Amino acid sequence: MGPVDRVARAAVRAAARRWPDDLAPTLRDEWLAELAAVAGPRRAYRKLAFAASLAVSPAVDEPSWRERAGAVGRAAAVAAGVTLLAAVATNVARGSGAPALLLPAVAGLIVAGRRVRGSVALVGVALFAFLFAGNPVPMMPFLGAADIAPLIAVWVAGIALALRLRRRWAVAAAGLVTLDLATIAGSAHAAAVLGVPAWTAPAWFPLALLPGDVVSFGPLFGDGTAAFGGLRASGPAFHASEILAANAAVSAGPLLLCTAFLLAPALRRGPVPRPRPAATSGVVRRLGTDAGRTLAGLSAALVALAVAPALPTAGADADAALRRMLDNSTAFGFGFVEHPAGLGAVALLAAVLAMRAVDRRPG
Repeated sequence: MGPVDRVARAAVRAAARRWPDDLAPTLRDEWLAELAAVAGPRRAYRKLAFAASLAVSPAVDEPSWRERAGAVGRAAAVAAGVTLLAAVATNVARGSGAPALLLPAVAGLIVAGRRVRGSVALVGVALFAFLFAGNPVPMMPFLGAADIAPLIAVWVAGIALALRLRRRWAVAAAGLVTLDLATIAGSAHAAAVLGVPAWTAPAWFPLALLPGDVVSFGPLFGDGTAAFGGLRASGPAFHASEILAANAAVSAGPLLLCTAFLLAPALRRGPVPRPRPAATSGVVRRLGTDAGRTLAGLSAALVALAVAPALPTAGADADAALRRMLDNSTAFGFGFVEHPAGLGAVALLAAVLAMRAVDRRPG
């Protein structure tokens, strides 16, 4: 028996094991017989194609690929929506110079997380895409893929581990430790370039959430000139820690809010009762739902088109951006809405989420 036959037979056996016990042996024998009967030209390719089709086909008690695709699409929409909502709240808090505004945002994301379940992996993908596409490197010199990838990898692994813990205090503690470790992983490159001491790493996450000038350390740039990556700007004298904290703050706020959303189910005390639907006619209910979904989607899209371009941004003046970086009040992350495609994607996402929210309502 050649290697192709071994691989094909192994795939067939694996496919059969996914079926109920009373059907699996019969199906396995039938499929192996069909596999052995394959002959003629391109015999190896046809055997592998036959085995692969069985391996990926859903079993009788498994959801179809269409159902799986729909579930993944809904989860991806939730992940993207939560990421954008967290970024909006962070931009508003930082742009207004009031970091305390993140506290009600955390409470709101916890409430949302108790009602809508999110995927850790998909939220991680959405965060990576947002940070990579929404923050131009010339304005934030340490937000390239080499910085974002370790940050997101550590954060996804830590949140996944925290959700496996049983006690609420352990879940909360693991979430805070994860935020600290993720910030360290994402800021290690910046710290090495700026000369910030490694022993200060545990303080990087809390400093990223606070206003600037709380504490300073690292090399002093006495002439107030910054030349990191594509950023060329001048301003008052500053320490390397201020650039490090400003850079870390771009991701610290969204990470904090997305962590609150994902850990919310593990922190709640009991199940949330769902309202029972009203006893209405199926036709009336369907017509009302379709009209409501359309209206909600259109309204959400129009609101997104109006609000997204008005969100606080870094601005085009590098010197002004540097000064706001130093006091940790600069807002970043929505540069992509300046492009029609990016703005359209945000509007479409808002419409999809609003229509899904209407579907979840009773009656």
